[in-house]
Amino acid sequence: QQMLYEQQRQQMLYEQQKQAEFARQEAERRHQQEKLEDLPLILEAAKKNDVGAQLRLGIMYIKGQGVIQDDQQAFFWFKKAAEQGDANAQKSLGNMYASGRGVKQDDQQAIFWYRKAAEQGDVTAQSNLGVMYYKGQGVKQDDQQAFFWFKKAAEQDDTTAQLALGNMY
Repeated sequence: QQMLYEQQRQQMLYEQQKQAEFARQEAERRHQQEKLEDLPLILEAAKKNDVGAQLRLGIMYIKGQGVIQDDQQAFFWFKKAAEQGDANAQKSLGNMYASGRGVKQDDQQAIFWYRKAAEQGDVTAQSNLGVMYYKGQGVKQDDQQAFFWFKKAAEQDDTTAQLALGNMY
């Protein structure tokens, strides 16, 4: 009887997991469909220099959300938003230049865009700038600048920057 009870319990758990997975997949499908339906509106707004729409398109293209993943399109839309002063887009451009994703790898351009975002308080850009100064990537190695940017990021609870600061002492 105990064994029968355990089998029934296992079967019930299995059915619940199947239902939960189906619900998750259905929610993801609806989410993707919503993005596809929103795409013409987002694209229209982005073409009219709506910085939020440009950033959203960049994110959609870099992740392949609702569109075919396309690093060049992501770069294009991030650059449009970054040139209008959007810190998230500036950081994303920095990431793309640092990694060579969608664009020729260029540490100096990465520094340029990270600095723009970092000066607006973007914690990840501050930390990334600290790393680049610490390693001398795209700039002359400079512990004082590395410390400055790590400290800014650490003050915003960035654990990577906090660890880097600890290692610099």
